[in-house]
Amino acid sequence: AKLELEGFNISSIPTFNTNRVNYSKKCCEKVKQMSFDMLTFLSPSAFNNFCKNFGNDIVMNKHIATIGKTTAEAIRNTGNVVDVIAKENNIHSLVESIREFYNAN
Repeated sequence: AKLELEGFNISSIPTFNTNRVNYSKKCCEKVKQMSFDMLTFLSPSAFNNFCKNFGNDIVMNKHIATIGKTTAEAIRNTGNVVDVIAKENNIHSLVESIREFYNAN
């Protein structure tokens, strides 16, 4: 808005759109029966969509790793604990942070 006040023309170009994936009931039931050591999430929307598809119970009392602070904060706001936050926002750092978590525990 400030740039427009200074005479600049601003165009908004969406670069991506987050859509929820709806899994089949059979798939959801299969996932709910699986045993997880840790769940990893790369965005708040990935966490939210996972819970919408598979239910909130699936993440309760599970180790959770995130790629960054924004995702961690969104998960914590649901009452869940985040065990691992990547030091840098990339996959290599996430994997290294998970490795360090398991080596320490």
